[in-house]
Amino acid sequence: MDASLAAVKEQPGLEEVPIIAVLPKSALAALPNPLIDDFVFDPPNLQELTARVLTRLIRSESLEEGSVIRFEKIEVDIDNYRVKINGKPIELTYKEFELLRFLLTHKGRVFTREALLNRVWGYDYFGSARTVDVHIRRLRSKLGPYENNIETVRNVGYRFSEGS
Repeated sequence: MDASLAAVKEQPGLEEVPIIAVLPKSALAALPNPLIDDFVFDPPNLQELTARVLTRLIRSESLEEGSVIRFEKIEVDIDNYRVKINGKPIELTYKEFELLRFLLTHKGRVFTREALLNRVWGYDYFGSARTVDVHIRRLRSKLGPYENNIETVRNVGYRFSEGS
């Protein structure tokens, strides 16, 4: 089992993915294992497994907070609220920064205006969904060569595309 776990951890992009193992009770003597982040006994209790997965997701998201998101020549420094394109800083408003951060974190996924309002502006936002359009337009104008990576999906919403 260690060889297959090590192979997973060696895959690009999977180094930090938490592994939750389903183990027979007889495997308890083999723990702790540095390749396993958490475990449940076989047969797994679905509620317990769900709780452990959700806990790991929340922890991994909070760890991500102290990072830099990169896409090609775009760098988004989460800690310092700074964005650079081709090494040059660009000035973004708070909402433009949060919008770019959200879209980059969910590359390829389409979000409606309402979903973006909920996720970026917050559930208590009261105003027009067209606010998103204005912020997208301003953000695109500041992204220079990457402006077309924020795609409009007609009658649906927006996505950050890797292929524009």
